[in-house]
Amino acid sequence: MKHRHENEQQVHAGGTMKFGIVGAGAMGCLFGSFLAKQGEEVWLVDVWKEHVELINEKGLSVMIEGKSERIPIQATTNTHDVGRCDAVIIATKFRHTRDAVRNALNIIDEETVVITLQNGIGNVETISEFVNKDQIVFGVTTLGSVVKGPGHIEATVTKVGQTYLWSVTGEPGKRVKSVIDACNRAGLDFSLTPDVKERIWRKLCLNAGLSVPCAIPRLECGDYIEQPHSLELTRGLVQEIVAVAEHEGVNLDPEEMYENVVNLARQSPNHRTSILMDVVNHRKTEIDCLNGAVVSRARKYGIKVPFNSVISNIIRITEDTYDKSIRRDPNG
Repeated sequence: MKHRHENEQQVHAGGTMKFGIVGAGAMGCLFGSFLAKQGEEVWLVDVWKEHVELINEKGLSVMIEGKSERIPIQATTNTHDVGRCDAVIIATKFRHTRDAVRNALNIIDEETVVITLQNGIGNVETISEFVNKDQIVFGVTTLGSVVKGPGHIEATVTKVGQTYLWSVTGEPGKRVKSVIDACNRAGLDFSLTPDVKERIWRKLCLNAGLSVPCAIPRLECGDYIEQPHSLELTRGLVQEIVAVAEHEGVNLDPEEMYENVVNLARQSPNHRTSILMDVVNHRKTEIDCLNGAVVSRARKYGIKVPFNSVISNIIRITEDTYDKSIRRDPNG
C-alpha cells in the first residue's frame, strides 16, 4: 500500500474526515448515520444491492426513539467507487471479515485507521493478515441496532450506548485520536481505554454464555434463563471461557461473570439474540468467533472445554441441516 499524495493527507474541507464503513448492516449503518449527519464524508459498502440502491435513492431511513428521519449517505457495492479513506470501520459478520478486508484494500493505505467493533474474538488476527497492526483499533460497543428492511434501520440502544477502543500495538497515536474525536463530535460516545481486551472477553461471556444457548431451544432471554437446566449450562460455559481468558492474559472472576450474564438476561426478558434470529431465519451464525473460538484457543493451551465444544457442535449441526429440520406435525 502506498502513502497518499500530500494533498490527500490533509483533513478534508471544513475539517471533515472520510469514513469507509465496510458492512452496511445494522451497526455499520448506525455508525454511518451519526457520522454523515454530523457532516463527515461517509461511504457505506455492502453486497446487498437493493439496500445500497435505496440508500442512494432516498437516503438511509433511521428510527431512533420513535422518530424517523432519512439521512443522505453515499453507498456502493464496489469499493473502487470510494477512494482512499481516513478511517475504515469493518462492520461485517465474522465469517465475512477476510473477504471484506481483502476487497477493501484499495480504500486503505498506510495512514488509514482501521477499526473493528465486531463480535467475538479473532477479527483482529484476520484483519492483521492484510493491514499493519499499528493501524488497527479494536474495541467493543454497547450500541444496538436492527435492520428493518432495505435502506431502513432502527436504533435499539443509543443514549446509554458506549464504545471502548484501543490500538492493537499500544498507546493510540494522533491519527487514531483524530478519528475518535470525529466520532465523538458526531454524538457517538467513543472512549480510548487500555482495558478493551478485558471488555471483549466480558462480552464474550455474555454472547457465548447466553446468546448462543438461547438459539438452541429458540427462546427469548427471559424464558431461557428461568429454566433450571439453563443455569447449569450457562455457568459451565462461562467458567470455561474465564479459564481460557486467563491464558490470554485476562483475569476475570467466574462467579461475577456468571451472575452478570444471568442478571442481564433477566433485565431483558424479551430480547431475541442475534444468534437466535440467525437460526430462526436459517442463516449462518457467528459461532466460529464465539464458542468456536473458545474451543480453538483452549486447544492451543491444552484446556478441556466440554460445554463450549458441545454447544459449538450443536449450532454447526443446526446450520448444516436447516433444510432437513422437522417441523411440528399438527396431526401428531
